[in-house]
Amino acid sequence: MAIGVLADVARAFNEVPHTSIPSNEPYGVGEGHAAASGERKEAKRAFLAGEGAWPAITRYPLLDTPSLDASERQYWQQLNAITDYVEQTGDETTEAAVIYEKVAAKLAEVYRHKEVLRLLGHVAASEGARDEEFRETAAVRAEESRGRAASMSGEIFGEPETELFEMMLAADIQLALAYWGSEDAAKDQIAREYLGCLGFESREEAEQKLATMPQGEPYEELRDDTMQIIREDFCEIFPDFEEAMRPYTGLDHSVKPADAQPAFQAALRAMGVDWPVRILTGKKVAAEASEARSEITIGELRNDFTSDEMLTKPLHEGWHARLFQNAKMQEQPHLQSSLPRTLDFGEGLPVVLEQIFSGKKRVPGVKYYLQIGLLKGLHDIGMGKEQSFHAVNEIMWRRAALQEKGPIDRAKLQGASYSSVMRTARGNARDNRDISYFVGARKATQFLNETAALPKEVRQARLRWLMSTTFDPTNPEHVELVGGDPAAAYLEAA
Repeated sequence: MAIGVLADVARAFNEVPHTSIPSNEPYGVGEGHAAASGERKEAKRAFLAGEGAWPAITRYPLLDTPSLDASERQYWQQLNAITDYVEQTGDETTEAAVIYEKVAAKLAEVYRHKEVLRLLGHVAASEGARDEEFRETAAVRAEESRGRAASMSGEIFGEPETELFEMMLAADIQLALAYWGSEDAAKDQIAREYLGCLGFESREEAEQKLATMPQGEPYEELRDDTMQIIREDFCEIFPDFEEAMRPYTGLDHSVKPADAQPAFQAALRAMGVDWPVRILTGKKVAAEASEARSEITIGELRNDFTSDEMLTKPLHEGWHARLFQNAKMQEQPHLQSSLPRTLDFGEGLPVVLEQIFSGKKRVPGVKYYLQIGLLKGLHDIGMGKEQSFHAVNEIMWRRAALQEKGPIDRAKLQGASYSSVMRTARGNARDNRDISYFVGARKATQFLNETAALPKEVRQARLRWLMSTTFDPTNPEHVELVGGDPAAAYLEAA
């Protein structure tokens, strides 16, 4: 139990504004920033018209609000307080280590944000300079800053594994080779372009490379009995959920974002969360549960919700909201905010719940994993060097085209790919945050397959424990801090 100094540090940490602000949020436009919003639209238009290696985005109105310097100072004060405490007391408990790591992780996010601000400054200096030597120097410094921001993101969220990346890429190369020489002239052309973007000058070269790449499935499948059992358990834990969502289940049409608001509100009520659901006028952003504001927001201009999404997205964001709410009720201050390294499981679990309630299995987050690997230069032509937004977008929209069932609309696919690549290049530098969807869903699938095999009483106790705060049940340190796994004794005896 964290007491005294550790508890004080944990409380102070929870009160720093950046603690409850997810790392992606500062790269949005927010509300009331018309100039920044207009710049984003123009940057996308110009980029897709072939202008520049990176979108010309210079305005990030949320990046230094609240103050990064102020948060940096507070986090350093907290780290120093923990260090002094440990040196004076010899405390080697898990609480001390985890609280230190929580603070250090958030400080790393602040440093990544500040590096992006430096990147923006170097880009502005390069573009505005009249002196050629100064312009070239500023351009070099911009690329160095971009590389540092990318490296920081990798340290915070983890890097893609080369073998997994190549396994995913191999499947796409195989698909492209299948369309090379196809009677479908459009797919034949796209296949050749796609392989060319990867650096292959001939079919034979691509086939030779494919023969050396790892093959197989990088993902444990969610079992059929797991889907049935976990769904039944969820509905027993939240007995009003199915009835509350019945009006929004099995629809034969898509739904406008503003019209989806009642479905999110119904899910929250059924899951015992008293949060508002707010439509963001004029915004094209995904539905999101905000820990800082205790609300769910939905962009008015985001894509319409599909029939499946009218059930799965309220479930997904409702799960996040319930965890945030439960965390606030924890007695120990260090459990009132997310434990470190929880993003993977935190995003993975609700993504797997989406599959359970839609009845449709999928491998989540593959395109984000690929994008991050491509930006990092893990493919042969990348030679391990950071790649541009343009280079990755050219690969990814063609990848999407090869997967299309109907006619290929290049402009539509390029626009959709731009939005996807932006998620892995926030601040115009590689951002590994969304690696969590694949990595986390992989963890959560294994965890739920294991959980489904437990006796009902143990199983449901484990699921309730899972909702007690935001933590990773596959991390032994987290398990210890959150009271121990209710299924531990049964699993050890089995």
